[in-house]
Amino acid sequence: MGVGKLLLPERAEIRKKSKKKAGDYVHVILYPDESVPEIPSEIIDCSQNGPKAVYETFLAFTDGVRKAYLDRIYRAKTENTKARRILRMMDRVQKKLRFYDQGEAH
Repeated sequence: MGVGKLLLPERAEIRKKSKKKAGDYVHVILYPDESVPEIPSEIIDCSQNGPKAVYETFLAFTDGVRKAYLDRIYRAKTENTKARRILRMMDRVQKKLRFYDQGEAH
């Protein structure tokens, strides 16, 4: 692993709690996210209304790819946006496109 310097922005409210000022140096240790993404029931329900292969393809993706799709969906601020993102994900998965694959925009 490389040892380097990186500029990471920090919100002012967090900086105040940590008693750091803008421009201060901090030591950060990053750990891999090894959590297994849980597939919400609404995603399972939606996939049952479409071709069975779509859900099987989604399950065949790596945990990281599934997590990227699910994070994108559940960061939506409205139910309409979430529904659109679910439909977009199902369309992309049907084409066997992983989250970061080129193709139709997310």
